[in-house]
Amino acid sequence: MVKQIRVLAILPYEGLKEMLVSAAGQHREICLDATVGDMEKAVEVAGERMETAKYDVIIARGGTAELLRTAYPHMIILEISVTFDDIFRAVLLARNYNEKFAIVSLPAIAKRAQEFCTMLQYDIEVYAVNTEEESKELLENLQKQGYSMVVGDMINAKLATEKGMNVVLIMSGKNSVEAVLKQAVQLLAIKSRETEEKDYLKSICDGAPWYITILNRQGDVLLNNVKNSGESERYAEFLKENLNAYFEQEI
Repeated sequence: MVKQIRVLAILPYEGLKEMLVSAAGQHREICLDATVGDMEKAVEVAGERMETAKYDVIIARGGTAELLRTAYPHMIILEISVTFDDIFRAVLLARNYNEKFAIVSLPAIAKRAQEFCTMLQYDIEVYAVNTEEESKELLENLQKQGYSMVVGDMINAKLATEKGMNVVLIMSGKNSVEAVLKQAVQLLAIKSRETEEKDYLKSICDGAPWYITILNRQGDVLLNNVKNSGESERYAEFLKENLNAYFEQEI
């Protein structure tokens, strides 16, 4: 039986979800649950899904990935990157309309876009926004300055559309999707090795004629062959105290 990594993907638009589902179908190691959601909505969806199912990693994009890292620090968050090719395709499409446009997105994508424009010496204004309110105010100012089009991420493209502006969405390509799935498969391999190592240590621990307690650097008990629960707790506390003293000396 093939070991699988359980992945929850929360994507900003339907096209990216379909692309990820299709690509994941080529990897037997990936058990994928994909849905569409952005920013705060994605955080809410993730919480709801994790109440009823267990996931090893969450896949998201841009600002949504950052929000998820903050909301769920215990989870591994893999990010679908926005490449120079993705930005180039969007800019090339926008130029075909011969309209005055600017790039507006959340900081993660805006930073990449600014690097792209600097590298190719493109005279395109790039704006990073952190909230919807900030975006709405910026879009109003851009309209006053004669801008009629926005190149941006999903949230800002939606807000620009509501204000009657034309939009070009910066979409992640197939290479970015394949890259994040490769990361997920690599994580599965690491997790499998860690499980095998832990099982091996446990077999040694269980068969040893003396007490063994294995802790990590944070003092968490990883393995313990002390059967009596009260004695086990006292023994672990003793080790933690001495472990902290040892690391203080090392520092």
